Amino acid sequence: MKNTRTLKVIATFIIIIPSFGFAQLFRVGIGGGLTQINTPQYYTTETSDRGLGFSNEWNAGLIVKFDPLLPVTTRFSITYHELSGSGAPNFGESYLAEDNIEYTQSIFEIGTGAQYSFINVPAGIDPYISLELTLSSFGDLVSTYSIYENRKDGFTKIGASLGVGDEVAIIPTLNVDIFLNYNAFNLFETLHLFKEDHKKLISAVTLDVFIDIGLL
Repeated sequence: MKNTRTLKVIATFIIIIPSFGFAQLFRVGIGGGLTQINTPQYYTTETSDRGLGFSNEWNAGLIVKFDPLLPVTTRFSITYHELSGSGAPNFGESYLAEDNIEYTQSIFEIGTGAQYSFINVPAGIDPYISLELTLSSFGDLVSTYSIYENRKDGFTKIGASLGVGDEVAIIPTLNVDIFLNYNAFNLFETLHLFKEDHKKLISAVTLDVFIDIGLL
């Protein structure tokens, strides 16, 4: 059921990408990098202090870029983040330092937005800033301790990401795209600061390298 819902969401995002026409130049990039979880504190706290122990994790993804009107480029992205943390558990009186507990969770993120080339640099170097609206599906939070496994249901959130990057041309149809991104996965849920929802913000910084191939 969850897989069906996710496929429907992906199809919807693809449909709403601006229809600039297939005669426009577009590029497909494949790559990945690191995901550093920043907040909430519960995610980054060590397992011995009853947190999840998430820190530097990996991600992989795909980006499609359309160049209908330079210097603005529309983009559609799919990113998979794999989170994990492990260490000595703290179950109060049942604290057993010699046994480790492991937490795992995945994030399947799709986004659509634009990037703007703010400096016209010659010699195939193209720095940019990007902004995307994102929809992120968090998988079940799985905790494994000894022979026991426990699952907490996943959820879906709407957020946004802001990034800076640089496209370096290798040949006319091949770029190396390096970018640093700040992701606020549940931004729109946490805008009510008077309710202190900002303390529940799930955020991360990602550093990625993609290989962009021009297809048309």
